[in-house]
Amino acid sequence: MLDGFFEEWADRFAWVRPRAGSVGFPRLTVPGLGVDAWAATLVEAEGVLILPGSQFGYGGNHFRVGFGRTDLPVALDALERHASRTLR
Repeated sequence: MLDGFFEEWADRFAWVRPRAGSVGFPRLTVPGLGVDAWAATLVEAEGVLILPGSQFGYGGNHFRVGFGRTDLPVALDALERHASRTLR
């Protein structure tokens, strides 16, 4: 599911599928838009939490996304709605 999302949004995110585990570290690639601010609007608007890489001392507009939960389809739908509103 995440592969499909990031393929559709390849002009806005960089995604390398993890080789193991249930955590990914994609990158928001929209010029002039910081992932910290975008993540804050995502949690406020949709209740979906992604953790910006800055919280780990890691720059480059990366963020942590966990996908080991059964409600991933619901969270991914909310992420899609937010991306459609804010990144198009």
